[in-house]
Amino acid sequence: MDNVLDIFARRTGERPDTAALVDHSSGRAVTWTFTQFHEECLRAADLLGSSGVTAGAHTVILVRDPVDFLVSVYATIALGAVPVLVDPHLPRDAVKRCLADAAPTVFIGDRLAHLARLALGWARSTVSLALPPPRAGRRRTRPPGPMTFQPSPDRTALIVFTSGSTGLPKGAVYTHSHLCSQLRLFHSALGISPGSVLVSAFLPFVLFGPLLGVTSVLPRMDFSRPGRTDPRKLTEAVTAGCASVLLGSPAVLTALSAHCAAQGVRLDSLTDVHCFGATLPLPVLTQLRGSLPSTARLHSVYGATECLPVSTVESRELLEGTSRATLRGEGVCLGRPVSPLRVRIVRVRPGAVARWSSSWPAGPGEIGEITVAGPNVSSHYAGNARATDLSKVREAGHVVHRTGDLGWMDGAGRLWFCGRIDHRIRTATGYLAAEPIEAALDAVPGVSRCALVGIGPADAQVPVLCIQPDAHYQRRRYHELLVRVLAAAAPLPSGATITLVLFRGRLPVDIRHNSKIDRPELSRWAARCLLGRRRCGRRRPHDIGENRAGSETDR
Repeated sequence: MDNVLDIFARRTGERPDTAALVDHSSGRAVTWTFTQFHEECLRAADLLGSSGVTAGAHTVILVRDPVDFLVSVYATIALGAVPVLVDPHLPRDAVKRCLADAAPTVFIGDRLAHLARLALGWARSTVSLALPPPRAGRRRTRPPGPMTFQPSPDRTALIVFTSGSTGLPKGAVYTHSHLCSQLRLFHSALGISPGSVLVSAFLPFVLFGPLLGVTSVLPRMDFSRPGRTDPRKLTEAVTAGCASVLLGSPAVLTALSAHCAAQGVRLDSLTDVHCFGATLPLPVLTQLRGSLPSTARLHSVYGATECLPVSTVESRELLEGTSRATLRGEGVCLGRPVSPLRVRIVRVRPGAVARWSSSWPAGPGEIGEITVAGPNVSSHYAGNARATDLSKVREAGHVVHRTGDLGWMDGAGRLWFCGRIDHRIRTATGYLAAEPIEAALDAVPGVSRCALVGIGPADAQVPVLCIQPDAHYQRRRYHELLVRVLAAAAPLPSGATITLVLFRGRLPVDIRHNSKIDRPELSRWAARCLLGRRRCGRRRPHDIGENRAGSETDR
């Protein structure tokens, strides 16, 4: 089938009385069968249509309640309108810029979203119709109307904005064909198939649940702040529903693994765990595996808003086969590209590239920019021609996406990650990639995670290593940890350039996954700490270590 509406109807026909959603967000489990959820979406589409929502209308949806959010998205698609998904916790000006790019004419939101729209002028010049979520706005039960809209495969189905963690947010435009290709890849690469019970700590992924024929369990959590997820609530959702698949970001899975290890909790129903958003540190992989059945698969999934998934790797391969290379500073293994995607490494080249050239790919083992081509790759950004020119390349009638990530391919066809191009540190002697060093030092006992950032002039930056110690690591032992970190850094490629080390209780992270380091913020903080040796925002560094004549710490 070539559109998501037909797939939704088919899954409903196949599993009419099976649970499609189990919602724990209110503190009690509320179950929706496929038939009930499908009819609810059609009723909502009927209401939105009678309220003036028409086919083709860009419709921003800012709704906190997870079921209201899902119903609003499906109802909008059923009308042929285009849902626009923006993270409401982005900075206010960033949300305003996103909506200016998407130019929505319809705004569906709860009360706080509408207050923000009016107070901050979000989409003021384009929105002509403001509505509550269709379930909240319906005062009486309405029979579902017939599904008459039949979209073509190349019709726009969805606009999803990137998180902004690696630059300004951009609206990836997905057609029905793109989404259908993603569904096939989720099934073939991740093994998510009809009959699975899925607990997802990432709300947008739940959109795929009804289309995959799985039972989606919504845990009791704030989906906009995954880093604050209570692991006990997540464990309850897994065990109560006998979930077979768990999906979350590193922030969620790190908290879950620590909880399970401390409490001796076993997640025996799980057959698959998928980590999205960033890679899990090797110690967390080891700890989480201890709470899973021996046959369970723990996958790290690489991709981007514009193309998901791209590659996947199982934890055993990371722990037993590639970890030594990671500890040597060669980067993080992302696994093999998902078929039929074509992943190639090209030489880093600033600016737009209009057409693919056979001279662009990097040599074997050479670090360069990761590019992706395939049926799930979004072809352009909404209202942002400049971003499209910088990220998309034409090749023989299809689009190649430039990810902005650094990586290399090994002889076994595996992809390795070396950080973002924009996050390289430009020292006086050349560029320094951060991720290979960070991944190696994350494995040092006592280090929860670390980040390498640059301070100083743009063409002569000084690298600064910022360390988040383990939560229970005592401050009086920071000097001991500093010595271990510097000893581990010394043999790494470019490890000798690390002469400055800061300790911080918690590193700043991205809004969407609470997992990617907010490097611009961390760099500003490090500069304030080192250049002024004074209070750093709301925090001060616990220790400042300098590897000059040996090492020392300053309070």
